[in-house]
Amino acid sequence: MCNVSAGWYCPSGTATVNGKVCPAGFYCTGGPTNKVACSGGMFSATEGSTSVATCSECVAGKFAPEGSSGCTKCAPGTIAPALGTATCDSCKPGEYTEYEGSVSCMSCPAGKTSVSGSVSVEGCNLDADGTTSVTLTETVRMVVNLPMTFAEFDDEKQQSFKEAIAKAAAGQVRADHVTIDTIEEMSRAERRLLAQGIRVSVSVKAVDKSAADAIAASLTEDAINLELERAGLPPATLLGAPTVVNSEAEGASALDSGDTASAGSASGTAVAVGIVVPVAVIMLACAGWYFVRTRQKNSVEASDLEAARKSREEEARKSMEAQVLHVL
Repeated sequence: MCNVSAGWYCPSGTATVNGKVCPAGFYCTGGPTNKVACSGGMFSATEGSTSVATCSECVAGKFAPEGSSGCTKCAPGTIAPALGTATCDSCKPGEYTEYEGSVSCMSCPAGKTSVSGSVSVEGCNLDADGTTSVTLTETVRMVVNLPMTFAEFDDEKQQSFKEAIAKAAAGQVRADHVTIDTIEEMSRAERRLLAQGIRVSVSVKAVDKSAADAIAASLTEDAINLELERAGLPPATLLGAPTVVNSEAEGASALDSGDTASAGSASGTAVAVGIVVPVAVIMLACAGWYFVRTRQKNSVEASDLEAARKSREEEARKSMEAQVLHVL
C-alpha cells in the first residue's frame, strides 16, 4: 500500500510504495491522496512542497490559474490591477493598453471611444456614440474554399464566418471590417480536386499599410481554421497568401467597386491603339500605291486614246485624198 510523507503523493492506481514527488503548482501534506493545487492567482515553482505556505501570490500585471508553477503577464488590452489575480480583466470601452503586464488601462482621447480590450490608441477609432470615425485606406484580400453548399452558407453562417476571420486577424479588426465579396460554387472538376463546395472571396479593411501587413501575416490557414472551429464552421482551404491592396489606388482603377470592366476597357484601349496605329500606316501605304497605279493606268489609257485619234484622222485624210483622185 502507498503511504508517503509530506512533499510526496500517491497517484491514483499506483503500486509504487514510495509514491511520487509533489509537482510544482501543488503542495502535498502527506498521506495517500493529499495533493492540493495552489489557488488561482498563486503559484509554486518548486517540487516537493509540503504546505500552502509555499504558494505565492502573483504580482500585479500577472495572472495564474489554479495549480500554476509560475505567473504569466497579462496580454495587451488586458490588466491585473492587484496581487493574486487568477485571470486578467479586459480594458473597458473607451480605454486601451498596448503593453504586456499592465496594471491599468489608459483613456482614449477626448471625444473618442473604443471596443472592450483595445490594444492601442489607434483602437480609439469610434465617436462617443460608437460609430466608426476612422478612415480605412487599405484592404487585405484572400480567397478560401469551404466544404459547404450555397444553401448551407446562409446569413447566420456568413456572419459567424466574418467574426471568425476578424478574430484570426491581428490588431483591432471588427466583424464589420470584414466583407464577403463573392460566393462561387466550384466546378465539378475543382470539387474532385480540392474536395470543397464553394469559393469565398473576402476583404478585410485596415487603417494603414502597417496594419494591413500585420493582418495579412496573421491570416494563416491554421489561425483561420482555429476560429472557424470555435464558431462551429468546417475548416477552410486558403488559396494563396492574403494580398494587401491600397483602397485609394484601387478606387482610382475602379476595382474597389468591382468594376473590373473599366480596368479591362483601359487595357483594351491600349491594345486597340497598338493595333490601329500600324494598320493606319499600312492603309496609307496601300492608298499611295493605289494612287500611283491609277495615275499610271490613266496615263497609259490617255496615250492609247491619242494614238487611236491620230489613226482615225490619218484614215479620214487618206479617204478624202482617194475621193479627190477619183473625181479627177
